[in-house]
Amino acid sequence: MHDVRMDHFSLTSHFSPAELSALRLSGEINQDHDFWDEVQNWRTRSRKILQQERHPVVLTGISAVWALGLCKEPNTHTASTVTVRRIRRAVHHNLDIEERTLASTDVWLESTSGITSPLRTIIDLLRSGHVNDQLVQGLCRNVMSAYEISQETVLRRLNNMISVPNKRTALRRAQELYI
Repeated sequence: MHDVRMDHFSLTSHFSPAELSALRLSGEINQDHDFWDEVQNWRTRSRKILQQERHPVVLTGISAVWALGLCKEPNTHTASTVTVRRIRRAVHHNLDIEERTLASTDVWLESTSGITSPLRTIIDLLRSGHVNDQLVQGLCRNVMSAYEISQETVLRRLNNMISVPNKRTALRRAQELYI
């Protein structure tokens, strides 16, 4: 990670197009040719959204996929608590808190913020009644490809879950997954 701070003009005037492409491919700059202030990964992205929260929470659903760097940032983020305490209202104005029961294996947590694991994220997306099938399929395929999760693993996990809302919808959607 470079510790260089440049404005847009000086950046584009000091590097050739080939150098800019190389910097972009290596993750040093974003598509607008600005250097990242810090490495963008699930830790920094979840911390950006969740840092104001009083209790440990993790990003879920599309927000978790965004934190993994596999889709555009959603307009509204979703999260779930990882404590036994119920949280009715988030501190962050653009965050909806969902009620989920999450095991420690279902989350990637660092300090008080994190995301649901890739497999749990897929399961939650498949169970979602608020997101259309085509979008769910695309997001799930992105996560499955990036983390080498097979359709069989998803189906096995879904079949082993007991008494979960929208399980039939999730199983139908999972049957249609392919990568």
